[in-house]
Amino acid sequence: MCWKKISEWLKPVPIKPVPKLTIPHPEEAQDNSGELVDLEHVRDVWMIVWHVKASSPMKTVELVFDPNSPYPAYTIGRKIVFQPSWANPGVLMHEICHISWSLLTDKQQTQFGILHDQLKGTDPYMKLLYSINTYGLTNHIEGHAEIGRYLGQFMPEILKPFYPCLYDSEGGQSH
Repeated sequence: MCWKKISEWLKPVPIKPVPKLTIPHPEEAQDNSGELVDLEHVRDVWMIVWHVKASSPMKTVELVFDPNSPYPAYTIGRKIVFQPSWANPGVLMHEICHISWSLLTDKQQTQFGILHDQLKGTDPYMKLLYSINTYGLTNHIEGHAEIGRYLGQFMPEILKPFYPCLYDSEGGQSH
């Protein structure tokens, strides 16, 4: 009787393939339909998909269109300006991260840069991100925005305190 149990234990166990690592928040396609999207809907989707708390002060950032803008989107203070074809939750998150960056002290920005430089070669999500899209390697400001935009709540836990009003204790929730 015991031998039968042991033989059952020794049966080969099928190995399930490890799921392929993917970018949690892939880039949305540019919308060239010419129709204006509802910016409040973009904000609502952003808050749900990136797990931002309803109480986050980022919820009140002003969102506007500028069809003549030379950039897909840009930030001025607490206002985000979009070319109409680029108004989507991912671009919103990138620009919101610029506002979040501006809330960091110089010391915190330096600390983020040190961690960013260490993690970009060791964290699986960051390695994947930078193997596909190197824009975040331009400088630490863009690295901060790209990590927030593409990884969001899946970023390394050690980086979340550097996202005030998003993933710190007052603005967002950890995954």
